[in-house]
Amino acid sequence: MVSFFCTALSLFPQDDYFGSMHGFKHAIGKCFGEIGILLVSAFFYALSFPSFLSTKGWCVLAFVSLIPLFYVINKASWKTVWLEGAVYGFTFYLFYNYWLKTFHPLAILIAPTLKAFQYMLLFPVLKFGHAVGGKRGYLLQGMMFVAFSYITQLGFLGYPYGNLASAIYSCNILIQIASITGIWGIIFMSRPTRSLKRLISLSML
Repeated sequence: MVSFFCTALSLFPQDDYFGSMHGFKHAIGKCFGEIGILLVSAFFYALSFPSFLSTKGWCVLAFVSLIPLFYVINKASWKTVWLEGAVYGFTFYLFYNYWLKTFHPLAILIAPTLKAFQYMLLFPVLKFGHAVGGKRGYLLQGMMFVAFSYITQLGFLGYPYGNLASAIYSCNILIQIASITGIWGIIFMSRPTRSLKRLISLSML
């Protein structure tokens, strides 16, 4: 019986099997690590708005918390980037819309679920912008991010809350450009630039 089992086992490509298992475990570990980064990013991004910790919010967090977000998008696998987008969207709006539970218990879940779907679509688009944009990919991602902010405010399911421009309402010098570009110029200028993303990339190697 033992000899039969050993003979049968030898017929299978063990190196390929164990190699694929190692690759699978590595991919799972990478995905969980990226999701962990996104959870922290979503939490601190929520704190840049008026929140349960500060009635005014900490606008500086809006500039910092999005850096790991774009880092993860650029590094994520095409197979998992959509899932990571859903997790980020749901987590951010769960913390940001904490006050919705005062209206109805289900409201605190409906809004984050809607945004999870939207961010599930956004993340692959931003990754595509990084892939095709080359050294100027961050500019393409910036335009895509602005377009996303605009589109998700339209129609019956339009939900303008959580807009990046709203987080920096207290930055008087920066928001002056709104008289020329509207909030869209503020959103474009406030997203992570290439130099900031390069800094965070080097620090996380």
